[in-house]
Amino acid sequence: MGNNGWYISPVTINLSANDLNPTITLSGVKANSTVYTTTSGSFYTPYTGDITISSDGIQTYYYKSEDNAGNMESEKNTGAIKIDKTSPTGSITQASIDNSGATSVMTVKVTTSDVLSGIDISGFILNFLNGSTPVTPTLTSPFSVTGDIHNGVGLLYIISVH
Repeated sequence: MGNNGWYISPVTINLSANDLNPTITLSGVKANSTVYTTTSGSFYTPYTGDITISSDGIQTYYYKSEDNAGNMESEKNTGAIKIDKTSPTGSITQASIDNSGATSVMTVKVTTSDVLSGIDISGFILNFLNGSTPVTPTLTSPFSVTGDIHNGVGLLYIISVH
């Protein structure tokens, strides 16, 4: 499971029914009577085994069973099943550069996005390949980089979790 109640891989649902009462013997669950649907009260599909949900999105499964005496239980549901297997995306743009002083200042804008579950946390790390000191990771954008930025190559890493 990922963060905030979101699954990051397929989910398997297993339904089971019982007809139990500790004080009396009941008729038992009718064989093959469990049915399910993804829309409450609509056409039900016979339950024949585990249901694997692999598509991204928010889904709820509704189900019910019948006992051997013909009593149909009230519809129940799984609650919201939230799946987001798609990684967040990110982009980097140079917002501005100021070469007027002894050192240069570049402002970088980093944008992260996750359409379905949203971004839980993002961080950005800039590391210059010319030996300059790496920039401390930050959680804000845009951010500024000060140093000898025009004499070296830097790598900007975007780290996002959904």
